Amino acid sequence: MTTPRKICQIFTPIGMIGYGFNVDEMHETLAGLTSNNDVPTAIICDSGSTDSGPRKLATGDMTCPRAAYKRDLGRLLEGVKKYKTPLLIGSAGGAGVDAHVEELTGILGELGRENAYDLKVIQIFASIDKAMISKRLAAGTISPCGSGVPQLEQQDVDDCPTLVAQMGHEPYLAAIDQYPDYDVILAGRAYDPSPYMAFAIKSIRKLQPDYTSLGKEHVSRIHGAMMHAGKILECGGLCAVPKSVGAVATIFEDGSFDVRPTSPVARCTALSVAAHSLYEKSRPDLLFGPGGYLDVTQTKFVENSDGVSVHVSGSIFRTSIGDGNPYQVKLEGARNKGYRAIYTGFIRDHLVRSQMKASLADGTWDLDWHIYGRDSAGNASGDVYLVGESRAPTQELARGIVAVARTWTIHASYPGQKATSGSFGFGVGGVNEIDTGPCSEFCVYHLMDLQPGEEVSLFPFKLVEMKYGDHIPAWKGYSEKTPTTNGTNGHKKDKPLQIPFPESRPSEARTLGDAAKVLRSKNAGPYEITFDVMFDRRDVYDAVKSSGVLSPSVIASLYGMEVDEIIWSGFFDPALAFKATVPRRRRGIAAASGGYFEDDVHGSQMYLPLMLMELPQDLRATLAKL
Repeated sequence: MTTPRKICQIFTPIGMIGYGFNVDEMHETLAGLTSNNDVPTAIICDSGSTDSGPRKLATGDMTCPRAAYKRDLGRLLEGVKKYKTPLLIGSAGGAGVDAHVEELTGILGELGRENAYDLKVIQIFASIDKAMISKRLAAGTISPCGSGVPQLEQQDVDDCPTLVAQMGHEPYLAAIDQYPDYDVILAGRAYDPSPYMAFAIKSIRKLQPDYTSLGKEHVSRIHGAMMHAGKILECGGLCAVPKSVGAVATIFEDGSFDVRPTSPVARCTALSVAAHSLYEKSRPDLLFGPGGYLDVTQTKFVENSDGVSVHVSGSIFRTSIGDGNPYQVKLEGARNKGYRAIYTGFIRDHLVRSQMKASLADGTWDLDWHIYGRDSAGNASGDVYLVGESRAPTQELARGIVAVARTWTIHASYPGQKATSGSFGFGVGGVNEIDTGPCSEFCVYHLMDLQPGEEVSLFPFKLVEMKYGDHIPAWKGYSEKTPTTNGTNGHKKDKPLQIPFPESRPSEARTLGDAAKVLRSKNAGPYEITFDVMFDRRDVYDAVKSSGVLSPSVIASLYGMEVDEIIWSGFFDPALAFKATVPRRRRGIAAASGGYFEDDVHGSQMYLPLMLMELPQDLRATLAKL
């Protein structure tokens, strides 16, 4: 069997610029990838998300400190210069607003000057004019991005300091076509796989300029591999076990790709890669993005003989236009609604009962308590940790509210009290009250229909040239005479692989958590929470599936909602998985992530009712026999 030709190789050293990565690992990986210059190679990184909440959109703050961006960009530019590989970045600074693109461009300029680099940087901007959105809203061409998202109102648009649209691959591709000798592309808000797809399309055009004449289905498979590889790689090595920081994808001409981690003690498995394909998506089979969707209903995940990589095939990218629908982009915006302050501390005496609200003057403010350390019945066996949170029109009033609340927490009397000196351990970090600043909330998370050509024209780009020299950095950890990698999978020969997911125990399973290999929750955008239950054995999966223990009614019962409120629920055979997606709630009320009284913006701790769900006796008996 002839091995298909490689289209390109893509290295993602970290899932989010600013989080830090191993520079030695980067050099070792790039040295191996670029040893054969016949295959185009790129470094591609994400830099933004709605995962951490709405504050970046509403205030202009960036996800990471400026120094963290400068550290990571400095390391990445070493790779760009030494190995002559381009760097593509999406969603600059966290929210991908124009100011974030400019800020990171300024950092690149500083690094160019300090290290004597000549740089050609393409900027792509994603901010959208409010007048345009208002016009489209009036025309009825804007709709909610998901059933849990409320209809857009003009006031929502007016309240946003800035609005962005999530670009597809087309602006990247147009920019590369116009400025092919770029060093860095720094883009505003982008769909995570977009830069991956753009670089891969540019690469296959060089290899086979007429590839689009191969037929609609063949092209859909090629684009599907590009999009799916981007979906996997945008989180770096999270698709590996144990989690790696970086990962590499090799995309092939037949519409398939390989993926592997860069850590020498990690490996990809069919399950780990399939699991990441479903990650943070509302449904497992059709993954929607700008201008279309990735269809993974026929995708296959096969572990390669090298023991560290997985071959993925059968993914298909379907375009909206091909299905007779308009190209759509997602709009994102957030507003500030008051200011917040908190106080924290612990209570050891479990007789304490808070009565602060009744003691405070009426006003346009909110006050409530996050309470940690009690079981579902309200009992505590150890310390109870308390976080009082207020929201008010001004920061001063918010701080004043929690100051009064803290005082009452310390000194309020209660039946059976003996410790009259105080009932609350406070002053964590030496601070009594903590200002947390503006209280931001999402208010725009909607889809806008585009006119033909707007998928490029809405996202203007320009070239910024920086001339400070043409220095090629040295790296003391690598010698071409004594390579540190084996050239095939990038892993050091002298380090053993460690295999790592917690073991499932189906033969002795009492709970769903015992039987499942992966069981997790995650936000699927600001308005939804999605649950993934995955199994590593077909017989266990089939037994659970046929038992009826997982169903929409079970999810509704566990999470206190009606069946018709569930957004998606069902089994997905290719990944041996069950997935359910529900509207996000806070204290029983629909709420987007990150607003007032948020305590799990990521949604990553909401899986526990599923994990602890006891299995019926007949299913336990079946599993015990497997």
